[in-house]
Amino acid sequence: MRYFFTSLALCFISMGAWANHIDTVSICGHTLEIPAELKLTKTRELTGADYSLKWEYISKKDLENLPEKTITLFNKKLKNVYQLYLLAYFLYEPCKAYGFVYDDDQGNRAGELVIFAEVNNQPVYVEVKLNSTVFENEKMPVFINRLIVLGK
Repeated sequence: MRYFFTSLALCFISMGAWANHIDTVSICGHTLEIPAELKLTKTRELTGADYSLKWEYISKKDLENLPEKTITLFNKKLKNVYQLYLLAYFLYEPCKAYGFVYDDDQGNRAGELVIFAEVNNQPVYVEVKLNSTVFENEKMPVFINRLIVLGK
């Protein structure tokens, strides 16, 4: 009988672990499968070895004001920074996009893509941290290309 209860307890524990495994994420109403190379580290943050993605829902007022404040903050915060304005689409909607190339804490060059968009009437702020400093569709991770298309 003791083995029965032990087996039953292990079954419930494994079911609980399975139930807590998240394999999809919703961004602005779009449900996306989380690729194997990424882990959900916070409610709205996916992290992998080569890149990470973070998004926050913001107000329409912030959608107008936040880009300028963010650019100023990044230029103050980052070392040896170079900034680009990019033509881009986030989840098929035109957006304000900025690329930043900078020296990371180890002195290596890194890139960050910052996006301000409105998708399905939901304003959103998106950060993509990259090990690459090249902002081209062909150089972006496949999952990022599902979300973001850079224009020419």
